[in-house]
Amino acid sequence: MTVYRDADAGGNAVLTPVTDRGDFVLDNVEPRVLLWSDAEVYYLKRQSPDDPNRWVSLASI
Repeated sequence: MTVYRDADAGGNAVLTPVTDRGDFVLDNVEPRVLLWSDAEVYYLKRQSPDDPNRWVSLASI
Protein backbone atom coordinates (compact mmCIF):
# COMPACT_ATOMS: atom_id res chain seq x y z
CA MET A 1 0.00 0.00 0.00
CA THR A 2 1.07 3.55 -0.73
CA VAL A 3 -0.38 6.91 0.31
CA TYR A 4 -0.24 9.92 -2.02
CA ARG A 5 -1.49 13.45 -2.65
CA ASP A 6 -2.69 14.54 -6.08
CA ALA A 7 -2.51 17.95 -7.82
CA ASP A 8 -5.75 19.04 -6.12
CA ALA A 9 -4.25 18.25 -2.68
CA GLY A 10 -6.54 15.24 -2.35
CA GLY A 11 -5.18 12.13 -0.75
CA ASN A 12 -5.66 8.45 -1.43
CA ALA A 13 -4.27 5.04 -0.54
CA VAL A 14 -3.50 2.70 -3.43
CA LEU A 15 -2.30 -0.82 -3.95
CA THR A 16 1.24 -0.78 -5.38
CA PRO A 17 2.35 -4.26 -6.41
CA VAL A 18 6.01 -4.87 -7.24
CA THR A 19 6.46 -7.23 -10.20
CA ASP A 20 9.21 -8.36 -12.55
CA ARG A 21 7.68 -5.92 -15.10
CA GLY A 22 7.89 -2.93 -12.74
CA ASP A 23 6.02 -1.34 -9.86
CA PHE A 24 2.37 -0.64 -10.62
CA VAL A 25 -0.36 1.54 -9.11
CA LEU A 26 -3.90 0.18 -8.73
CA ASP A 27 -6.04 3.20 -7.89
CA ASN A 28 -9.80 3.33 -7.42
CA VAL A 29 -9.95 6.84 -8.97
CA GLU A 30 -7.92 5.90 -12.07
CA PRO A 31 -9.42 3.42 -14.56
CA ARG A 32 -6.00 2.41 -15.94
CA VAL A 33 -3.28 0.36 -14.28
CA LEU A 34 -0.24 2.63 -14.34
CA LEU A 35 3.46 2.18 -13.80
CA TRP A 36 4.58 3.81 -10.56
CA SER A 37 6.54 6.45 -12.52
CA ASP A 38 3.58 7.28 -14.82
CA ALA A 39 1.10 8.16 -12.08
CA GLU A 40 0.95 11.95 -11.71
CA VAL A 41 0.84 12.05 -7.93
CA TYR A 42 3.12 12.98 -5.02
CA TYR A 43 3.88 9.84 -3.02
CA LEU A 44 4.02 10.28 0.75
CA LYS A 45 4.45 6.89 2.44
CA ARG A 46 4.68 3.26 1.42
CA GLN A 47 4.14 0.14 3.47
CA SER A 48 7.46 -1.56 4.15
CA PRO A 49 8.02 -4.74 2.13
CA ASP A 50 9.88 -6.19 5.14
CA ASP A 51 7.34 -5.33 7.84
CA PRO A 52 3.69 -4.59 6.96
CA ASN A 53 3.32 -2.76 10.30
CA ARG A 54 5.94 -0.19 9.32
CA TRP A 55 5.54 2.70 6.86
CA VAL A 56 8.45 4.23 4.93
CA SER A 57 8.39 7.94 4.12
CA LEU A 58 8.74 8.81 0.43
CA ALA A 59 8.23 12.57 0.88
CA SER A 60 11.22 14.86 0.78
CA ILE A 61 11.02 17.42 3.56
